[in-house]
Amino acid sequence: MRTTGTILDQIRQVLDARPVAAAERIGDGFVVVVPRQLVTLAGAGGQISEHPAIDAGAISRNTAFVGWLVPWLRGLAEGTTALVPSDPTGGIDTPFCVEAPGFPGSCTDRVIQISQAPSTAIVPAEPPAGDLLEEVPAVDAGAPPPASPLVEGTGARIGYGGMPLDVADASVYFAEAAAMDLDALIGGFTPERLVTGELDAATADSVRAAMAGIADAAEAGGSRWLVGGYYTGHVYNRDPSSFPSSVGAQRQAMDAPPLLYAPLWDDYLIPAAVEVASASSTHPGIAGILVDMEMYGTVLAYTDMQAFDDTTWNAYLDTLTDAGLRDALAAQPVQARLDALLERGILGDYVSTLERLAAEIGARYRDAVRAVDPDFVIALYFPGYPASWQYRGLIRGLGSPENPVVVLTYDPWSHPARADSVLAGTSMIHVGGPILSHFPPDTLASVLDSCASWTDGFWYYSHAEISALAAGAPAHGTRAAYRAAISSSGL
Repeated sequence: MRTTGTILDQIRQVLDARPVAAAERIGDGFVVVVPRQLVTLAGAGGQISEHPAIDAGAISRNTAFVGWLVPWLRGLAEGTTALVPSDPTGGIDTPFCVEAPGFPGSCTDRVIQISQAPSTAIVPAEPPAGDLLEEVPAVDAGAPPPASPLVEGTGARIGYGGMPLDVADASVYFAEAAAMDLDALIGGFTPERLVTGELDAATADSVRAAMAGIADAAEAGGSRWLVGGYYTGHVYNRDPSSFPSSVGAQRQAMDAPPLLYAPLWDDYLIPAAVEVASASSTHPGIAGILVDMEMYGTVLAYTDMQAFDDTTWNAYLDTLTDAGLRDALAAQPVQARLDALLERGILGDYVSTLERLAAEIGARYRDAVRAVDPDFVIALYFPGYPASWQYRGLIRGLGSPENPVVVLTYDPWSHPARADSVLAGTSMIHVGGPILSHFPPDTLASVLDSCASWTDGFWYYSHAEISALAAGAPAHGTRAAYRAAISSSGL
């Protein structure tokens, strides 16, 4: 098989030649190539980027990687490239620490395991010789972002990280946010605590009162609060044995539930959001909720082919009207399910149906909170731009034209991808941002300006490091210098 044309053309030709389902380990990160034609990159630092391989504007500019990818895919298509299996039970042991109210194991040095991909390969440090490294064509950003009631200016300005439960301390945070002209400050609060049954009635009422008090501090300080909660970080992690596991095509199980597992949403996450909406309806200092979608204690995010557990499989089967097809698919064991879809030519229908079902969950969430507070803002944090069906569907369901979902990631490149989502009917804005400690104050302004140029504004992590209430000294500069840099950025 010979491929010709641009990098984009060559990748498309290889992937169109034969559906590829493969996962490859690369150094301290990994790449996953799946039949949805997505390339997923994850760095050793935990950041993930999912790049649609048929969207020139979303392909990584890493020419060494792309130069390796095309011949590797060609070898898979021709059957000359073999996968090297690794231990599917293996993982990377890494210390993990997080500070958030109610988060299991808060700020400990406990070790978590990040699952490895099920096969291995090495990417060369330098690209191979040849004509594979043509420039990726420029792509117009296309559709502009929808207007968000959260954003007052031309781009979002959001701070993230930490929220003192003491109202006086919270007031300091919000005064700083107002001085930096932020649209909102995200602070962890873990509202899921209110619906898991872990609190007695009196304690739950005191938590609600604390949420109201912080909200009033935000309003008094001229700022707004996005109440921080978790996807799996609290509900699932406090009792994982009570949930099914998400399972991939090669039976690789994640320490996370399938996104389509309805009880997680209907019994916990939606009621928790309604608790926040109930507070915001009478305390306008609350703008809405931020759901941290990073999956702590396992791989950080779903990929398209993490979709063959019984929960996800049966959700698709329940939509089929052809009884013969339904029965034939119902008889397939996990490892044969991807092949069964490919052989019948229905993999595309499978993924698009799952995406629609995810959108229905998002719509239930949206309708529940907007019934309580019509102006309630829904924001989501992901380590990288959300491109798999789980997230495409969920975001489509959560957003509405008058109140789009606010998506925060560490990917500051997304105009074409976000524009494509908007053109496809998804109401969202995407905001890229940095981890503050990675940059000194004198370069931070240009970093934030770049985020604002290539995404729909900027956000940063973590405000707890630069507040006047922070202990010790930052690694670079002063806390006041950081706040001044943020004040001057993205205008």
